[in-house]
Amino acid sequence: ALFYSAYVLLVRALVRDPLQFFSFLGAYVLLLGGPAVALLLHFSPAYAGPFWASFSPEVLWLLLLTGLLDNALSQFFWAQGVLLTSPTVATAGLGLTIPLSVASDLLLGHSVGP
Repeated sequence: ALFYSAYVLLVRALVRDPLQFFSFLGAYVLLLGGPAVALLLHFSPAYAGPFWASFSPEVLWLLLLTGLLDNALSQFFWAQGVLLTSPTVATAGLGLTIPLSVASDLLLGHSVGP
């Protein structure tokens, strides 16, 4: 909670354009994290064989689409919410997404449990 609050306050204080911030952050993670993960997978004794060979092109596209729509867009809109309102309101909204989705499923008559 301490690191999250520090992150939120730093985003509020330092970030003026969330698109530019998350673009730079994504490029940074791709350039430094990609080779690091590739090296870890290459030297891991638990994994043998080429990593990408185990995925079909459809699975790779779905991973890319999920990463773009689920992660990148939600972070962008969260940062816009932090900049347009306040860190407290944006965090409260983020914390209410799951309870509100369960409540809407109950109201619409969809199954919530297993």
